[in-house]
Amino acid sequence: MKLFSRMSFPQWVSAIVFIGSAAAIAAGPEDNFPPNGQIPAGWATSLGANAGWVVASDSANGGTFSLRSGALVDDPNASVRKSAAIEAGGNFGAGSISFAYQVSSEGNFDFFEFYIDGIKQLSATGSVTWTTATFPVAPGAHVFKWVYAKDESNAAGSDAAWIDTVVLPAGTAQQLLSVTSSGFGTGTIVSSPAGINCGGACSGYFATGSSVTITAATSPGNVFTGWTGNCSGTSATCTLSMAAARSVTAAFNFADDNFPAGGQIPTGWTAAPESNVNWKAAADSTHRGPSSLKSGTIVDGQTSAIQFSSTAGAGTVDFWYKVSSEESYDVFRFYIDNVEQLSNSGAVDWTTASIPVAAGTHVFKFLYQKDATLGLGSDAAWIDSIVLPGSSARLLSITGAGVGAGTVTGTAGGINCGVTCSAALASGSSITLTAIPASGSVFSGWSDACAGLTPTCQVVMDAKKNVMATFWVPGMAGVLDIDASTPGTSYDALTDGLLVLRYLFGISGPSLTAGLLGSTATRTDPAAIKSYLDSKRQVIDIDGNGSVDALTDGLLILRYMFGLRGNALIGGAMGANASRTTALAIESYLQSLMP
Repeated sequence: MKLFSRMSFPQWVSAIVFIGSAAAIAAGPEDNFPPNGQIPAGWATSLGANAGWVVASDSANGGTFSLRSGALVDDPNASVRKSAAIEAGGNFGAGSISFAYQVSSEGNFDFFEFYIDGIKQLSATGSVTWTTATFPVAPGAHVFKWVYAKDESNAAGSDAAWIDTVVLPAGTAQQLLSVTSSGFGTGTIVSSPAGINCGGACSGYFATGSSVTITAATSPGNVFTGWTGNCSGTSATCTLSMAAARSVTAAFNFADDNFPAGGQIPTGWTAAPESNVNWKAAADSTHRGPSSLKSGTIVDGQTSAIQFSSTAGAGTVDFWYKVSSEESYDVFRFYIDNVEQLSNSGAVDWTTASIPVAAGTHVFKFLYQKDATLGLGSDAAWIDSIVLPGSSARLLSITGAGVGAGTVTGTAGGINCGVTCSAALASGSSITLTAIPASGSVFSGWSDACAGLTPTCQVVMDAKKNVMATFWVPGMAGVLDIDASTPGTSYDALTDGLLVLRYLFGISGPSLTAGLLGSTATRTDPAAIKSYLDSKRQVIDIDGNGSVDALTDGLLILRYMFGLRGNALIGGAMGANASRTTALAIESYLQSLMP
């Protein structure tokens, strides 16, 4: 659902935004773009895009062909904008880039955008006939990217954008290498020659025909489980020939938690009385290590249930589970002594659960149950990393918060993370955690099971524990008071929030500030406000995905200022490849920008 109605939106956002120079032009003779009716050499789909661009003949500025954004489907349940993106990179001399573009989209909601080195240069929406744009380019390495981005609902016109007559600055195009990681573990991917160095998703350009070796290095307590894409196998290194664009995924997982031990159903676990088919050991999806337990294959109207009994002291039963089912109809359930404690259905990726248990002997049961019709997804549930009360293990979970960045390391359990990680530690054991701020950041304190401002903290694992480390960037307090008003009108949704949103939609000049300045504002000049926001652009990447966008970061800021929290804050407003993925992480970051 859009935060603003379609009727009210144009009152505060102009229909089409142009940044840079643009002029209407008429169709011309064959311009030989795209050359020979093919995607140009060295051009590739951008990392994180839902679709690429394709050669098209339905509309062209010059000659027969153009490039058209790939087809995208509206998804009301999507948490991020869908996008089709294509890019070209290399080393170029001083000059300019020029191209013609055409847009046919849902005005004010679906946008054509152009970026140079990740900085948006142009944004257009609605019905835009063939128009040319030219931008200056300094000598050096550059990446040029064209994007068509959709919101979560509706479409208009042809629901597409086209580019044609593209002229790059003189130089040498290179090939794109994109890397991503998968799994629940952590590690880094590094290239030789340099250009790739990340733990999540990144890309780099390399000379056409050159050889690039990438190496997967695991964090402590994690394992590398293999490559997919243009690399394969389980060797930590892979060498690629950059004759064309390449894409590689490295899979990392937690080291084996020894559940289920030996990849077998544990001793004493049996099919529950109502079970039509017992659960089984599986390797197709795990939270930690090579195996998990998966519900048995059943048909409509059947149940797969497994149970066991255990005697233990008071505490919690902790486990991870995953579900892939027909939402609301085919359900995963967990019981203690035949009393339901948890249920979930639909597409649920690995999620942790912690259920209180009284001292004594109990029967624990995991069940997957289908209704009378249909099935979706994998039609199954999985469980992994089970820790029972009274066992020798306790779960320690680490999260990061704040404007800054840093790492938390531990003296045991493989704790080494900058955002989120966890480890099962021996009951009663002690672990010393150390917070290490990244360059330009400072450590500003612990919360939950740790407290205080010193960078080290000792945690005794007499129960399940959670620890949050907060990192700060000096001088970042008050960033979101855009119009620099007095405390009574600082951080106001209808002034500061809408100023950010208009800015991110590309509006400048008097239209940026019209009707939005607080009564006590001291920063009132539109140029000064734009300059201020330009300087804070990296900071207002609220979801931490490396780019700033009106329909993700802008909406998160506006919703937060309106008082929304939890799912109401983040629903439908998280960008692709976000590093802050929970409401708590988003709230903590926003709070640090407007204390």
